[in-house]
Amino acid sequence: MENPVNIYTEWAPLQEVIVGEYRNTTIPRDVNDVDVSFREFYYQNVFDQQRNKLLTKLNIYSDDLRKYPEQIEEERAEDIENLVRLLESCGIVVKRPKPLDSIPEIKTPLWSNVATPCGNVRDQFMVLGDEIIETPPLMRGRYFENDLIKDHLLDYFKRGARWTIAPRPLMIDESFDRSYSGENPADVDISKFEIMFDGAQCVKFGRDIVMNAVNENHRLGAAWLARHLGGRFRVHEVEITDNHIDGHMLPLRPGTLLVKQAMFDQRNRLPKGLQSWDAIIFADEETLNVRSEEIPLASKYISMNVLSIDPERVIINDQALQTIRSLEKAGFTPIPTRLRHCRLYTGGFHCATLDIRRDEEPETYF
Repeated sequence: MENPVNIYTEWAPLQEVIVGEYRNTTIPRDVNDVDVSFREFYYQNVFDQQRNKLLTKLNIYSDDLRKYPEQIEEERAEDIENLVRLLESCGIVVKRPKPLDSIPEIKTPLWSNVATPCGNVRDQFMVLGDEIIETPPLMRGRYFENDLIKDHLLDYFKRGARWTIAPRPLMIDESFDRSYSGENPADVDISKFEIMFDGAQCVKFGRDIVMNAVNENHRLGAAWLARHLGGRFRVHEVEITDNHIDGHMLPLRPGTLLVKQAMFDQRNRLPKGLQSWDAIIFADEETLNVRSEEIPLASKYISMNVLSIDPERVIINDQALQTIRSLEKAGFTPIPTRLRHCRLYTGGFHCATLDIRRDEEPETYF
């Protein structure tokens, strides 16, 4: 029987995928009054210019948050449904998370927060070979998010996949290494830093994984991942951005990367074997399409967050006109597709999907 889970790269022919569900996404009423995990996760795009407003709280409650206006939520949902239909028309099996039907408060013995839908489904999972790994969250509000696809995980396990849950962090304030933002307390106790990393900090190149790791939480995660994989894969640590790497660099096929200009200029940060790969420069900035008072949580280059169906076809935001032309010149077949409000929901096509099975075998590419 064919294993239901089989992933080694970002580009081999896609056979099955989970597509996220964004309804009931919440955001802070006051972006300056958040918990440490939210501030650190969105530091580079939101808080870099607000060092003088270190207003953080341990517990977050439903009254601290609000939803986006109904029009924004409906437009995002419409585009995600269109993505599902597009993938199915390509013969790809699509699964969905359970919707978050309400906005419940969640609690551990140490803190309170508010639950999130499983929208950017790639973030909290690593799919490698025949194994799905639930990664230890970077944000408290996402602590129980994975429960929304547990039914699919159980089904994959029953059909032969391996299913692993990485160590779950306590996520007290002292758990977070804030060295990237320069906000560690003077008396910081480094022994309390915990393993925390997202799957979206990693990109897959067959037997090699390139992982963005810029603080001790990430580096502990890289060490755990390498030790867990036991030599089946090589984990290469890089320091590129605050958290997720897939808004800065994505492989499209062996020998070709899609990168931001800044990433191309600093390609010496990549493993040596990747530095000679051809690079297509992402040349388009994302526009908000919404009222100006909404704070963009993601980079203006979020549309480079593309999804490869196979080594030729690439699903890309239909606003990225210059990059679409560059892909065509390089021999790719871009599939321009509408996905509105990516900066508000902090996710493009790559974030909104989790590859479950591609038609491929493990190989070494660099």
